[in-house]
Amino acid sequence: MRPWSYHNIISRSNIPEDQVIFITDCFSKDIFSCISYVSWSDKNCETAEEKIVKNTKMRYPLPERIGDPDLLVGREKEFRLLGQWLDLIPKRLGKSRAILGRRKSGKTAIVQRIFNRVWSENRNVVPFYFSIREKKIWYPEFAIEYYRAFASQYISFLERDERLVRNPLSLDKIREYGISESPDILAEDVNMLLWNRERELHDSMWEIAYTAPERFAGVYDQRILVIIDEFQNITQYIYRDKACKEKPDETLAGSFHDVVESKIALTFLISGTGK
Repeated sequence: MRPWSYHNIISRSNIPEDQVIFITDCFSKDIFSCISYVSWSDKNCETAEEKIVKNTKMRYPLPERIGDPDLLVGREKEFRLLGQWLDLIPKRLGKSRAILGRRKSGKTAIVQRIFNRVWSENRNVVPFYFSIREKKIWYPEFAIEYYRAFASQYISFLERDERLVRNPLSLDKIREYGISESPDILAEDVNMLLWNRERELHDSMWEIAYTAPERFAGVYDQRILVIIDEFQNITQYIYRDKACKEKPDETLAGSFHDVVESKIALTFLISGTGK
């Protein structure tokens, strides 16, 4: 597959260019020093970061690909810049952002650390992390995989159960939780996913999946931080035909255009590899 240009990633994600962070070449253990090149216009970042560092006991529900999480200890000074942005999200002031860079420049480690920070803080921001793999997948299976990941991480946040981030629940288990614990929307979504799958209404399945974070945030008056890693793969590895032999669907990135700048519910953080 031909890699996307940075311009393609920015235009397809619908995130304004002034909200893009470019990660220069750097070693994984030193990735947060790269963030110091970014200029942020908001104020009081030191106060926000000090609050996060002092009050948060870090947990790692999402294993960080950098390896030993202790390798990132001591980077709080650089992380203040992102801490400031995270602090704005509950106030509905944090704009969606994109992190772009070449392979192995540290993007994934950054977004995984952000997920773990937000999950650990346990405030009114629910984090959702999804990595689009370099692996061919049939369109309806991708929709179910995306929804299972979101629903499991949402339940994980509510129940403070780290295991559900690493091991997503089946659709049946998600429905059972929705029925027993009262987030009725979970059971309704699963029923509609299965109903649409039976009738081969695959676009409707994907709509249920990608709109879930916005719908949940609106119903339960929450903010949800949607983190999509390796965003460029969404146009290269998802196929309409079950055998995955025809051309991949290049239109799916456009699904997020209407929700990426939600003023009520969502903040997106998109990571992409380009050239």
